[in-house]
Amino acid sequence: MSCIRYSPNTIESYGTPTSSSSFLKDDQEAWNLAYLSWDFDKCKTWPDPHFSTHVRRTLQFVIATGALDLTADVNTGGKVRCFLRAPAPAAAYQITNMLRVKELPLYLAYGEAWLTRVNARARNYREPYDERFDYAIDDVSISFEVIRACK
Repeated sequence: MSCIRYSPNTIESYGTPTSSSSFLKDDQEAWNLAYLSWDFDKCKTWPDPHFSTHVRRTLQFVIATGALDLTADVNTGGKVRCFLRAPAPAAAYQITNMLRVKELPLYLAYGEAWLTRVNARARNYREPYDERFDYAIDDVSISFEVIRACK
């Protein structure tokens, strides 16, 4: 499954990453998690110097055991990283409903406020082709066509 970028703009448009966070430019799942975890539209700086490390460690979190896969021994499908390939609302749902959510490095660092932010930002996500529905419906009969197109 290919990865969808959650942010409407590229990472460069949200400020220049530091050397410790430069991996975000080349890692779409990492950028997606970072984008959900922090409001880069309002604040271009990281919440703290360890933010990118928390993102990386959360991606390495093994869902079944709660361990961190630092040596890439576990298949990607068994780690939090796999959630970030789905659309943002699905990723937020999967993260929120994990049995070990409170053990995630980002949760340990930022608490319930982080999880609330992830869910709020995920609701703002739009599929790449959603703009086709961005027009006013002047006639109610057209709304049925729009609903059918969404199914």
